[in-house]
Amino acid sequence: MKIYKTLKLGNLMAVRAYVKGPEGEAHVKLLVDTGSTYTIIAQEILELIGCPPALWNKRRRVSTASGIEMLPVVETDIFIVWGN
Repeated sequence: MKIYKTLKLGNLMAVRAYVKGPEGEAHVKLLVDTGSTYTIIAQEILELIGCPPALWNKRRRVSTASGIEMLPVVETDIFIVWGN
């Protein structure tokens, strides 16, 4: 079993991630939510790598801090998460 260090952002934990699409790649920090079912990546990042959410028809109902949202399910070429 591998153990990865997390980043501390105030009272929050984050991990580093790499995401690649047909038009680019990005290194991002993602907040850790142990109760989460899905990974949410900022729309700006998805557009930057060539995976604009507006082009995806499949949607999922996701419970967020601001209520229930219908969010697009976006596929990327590569998505890797690692620790600090």
